[in-house]
Amino acid sequence: MARRSAGGSGWQVGCLVVLPSPDLMAITPRRSRKPGNESRRYRGRLRPRHGVIETPSGDGMTTKQLSRVRAQQFVAMLRSPRNFFTGRNQVDHIRRNFEFEDLAQQALLQIMNPSTIMRNYQINSKSEVDFFLEFENGRTAVVDVKTVTPGTRSRLHQLADQLHFISYKAQELQGNKVPPERILVIPGVLSLANREFLLSQEIRVIDGNDIRNAGVNLQPEPYKEEFSKRESEYEVAQSLQRRLSGIEPGKSTWSEYQSTCKDILEFLLCPPLKAPIAESANKSGVNRRDIIFPNYATGGFWAYMRSFYEAHYIVVDAKNYAGQIKKQDILQLANYLSPHGSGLFGMIVTQGAKSDSAEVTIREQWYMHKKMIIILDNDDLGQMLTMKAALEDPSTQIRQKIEDFRLAF
Repeated sequence: MARRSAGGSGWQVGCLVVLPSPDLMAITPRRSRKPGNESRRYRGRLRPRHGVIETPSGDGMTTKQLSRVRAQQFVAMLRSPRNFFTGRNQVDHIRRNFEFEDLAQQALLQIMNPSTIMRNYQINSKSEVDFFLEFENGRTAVVDVKTVTPGTRSRLHQLADQLHFISYKAQELQGNKVPPERILVIPGVLSLANREFLLSQEIRVIDGNDIRNAGVNLQPEPYKEEFSKRESEYEVAQSLQRRLSGIEPGKSTWSEYQSTCKDILEFLLCPPLKAPIAESANKSGVNRRDIIFPNYATGGFWAYMRSFYEAHYIVVDAKNYAGQIKKQDILQLANYLSPHGSGLFGMIVTQGAKSDSAEVTIREQWYMHKKMIIILDNDDLGQMLTMKAALEDPSTQIRQKIEDFRLAF
């Protein structure tokens, strides 16, 4: 806004800033411009104080289907861009969540046979559980439904802590002497090591295989594919898992370990990545990379990795250590990475653990040089093989590792 000053000597400039209201956007019914003339394009609209967000009818989502509890989450997701990994927008994502929760409810009725099942059970003003089950013998159970299968150990630890907390809060509310049973429902499958970890935390897992074996009607169509195994891929995954488990860590078996890791990652990641290049050296011959996967993906996760992490080539260093990965191992891989060469993303596959110095060096390489380095151990490779056998995307494990790393800053 500008106006001439009273003295005529110049202009005075003012600025008007309009901020959006922090209040929750209200859900209002669609009003047609003329009585009796309802729009065919939109079923409903979300109207905040500072604008209008409309929901196309083609996605099948109406405001009536949204609970008031999830209205704020829906608005936030609707305003975000399309999901880069799946190509679906966030309305599709929310509808998919509702669909899987319906599927989980059918599975719980078949597998657990509860006398009462309550959905979105409010334990207190701050805690809610997806399902609360009551049985005729007086037992109870809290159920957490995850539409994305957690694969990393940090996510499993967080999930276990959350379920324990909800279980004890439910015990206080019900006044029972015994805490409710803790149950996790997921669409995918977990590796044996991850299942054993959750079992040690007294958490029962109902996965995609359990849902399929329970005879639940696998609708809608996407879940038919997710819960159907291709026997050939399952056999290959089991064979590679046995090869990996049969290799003793140490220098004497480094060549066998490197070859096995190459075969495993090729099975898991190709396509969309191209066939691996083994023992690739630079022009001077100083740097010899164990395994390199060219990345020419045009969509999905790996196209995202190339765009945002400069993962033009996936550099893999195989370390068949009996001990820990240390600082110098991270620096060695970081030396292979450059923006004008292979790119800035690399992975270390190892049978050992990660030392504290390695963790610090990984963080330094990221915030100082934008080099993203992750470590995949036998548990990670086992989870990825399990996901591949169940027709899930094994690169989800890599995505979750990066997310865990970035969100820990």
